[in-house]
Amino acid sequence: MANLNSRSFLDRWQIVHLATIPGPESEHWHVDGVDWRRQRHAFAGGGYSFAVEVHRLAFLRPGKASWSLMVVTEHWWGDGKEPLRTSSWARRLAGSSAAIFGWARDHEAVRRATGRLATKRVAD
Repeated sequence: MANLNSRSFLDRWQIVHLATIPGPESEHWHVDGVDWRRQRHAFAGGGYSFAVEVHRLAFLRPGKASWSLMVVTEHWWGDGKEPLRTSSWARRLAGSSAAIFGWARDHEAVRRATGRLATKRVAD
């Protein structure tokens, strides 16, 4: 199994993020039993700008193994707003890495993006 900082996991996480965020300025939403919170910190000036997004996800469903996760993404732009660098990393805060990876792997948006369509949808 890949770890939470593998390209495989971070790509799946990004698919779920982009498929479920209600709007570009959203700071809090729920998806498939996960409470998702996002904070954005940004700076612009002196020929460069950057933004750091901190995502905190928490799966707290009775009768299931709980977990929480932090994913941080950094975006850097140059003087003319040209992208310079984007990076991301993840850290398990509680629970099982296998459960977190499984949630991202099995999310409907990931199945659709990878051609593995869902047979049924689980309601939140």
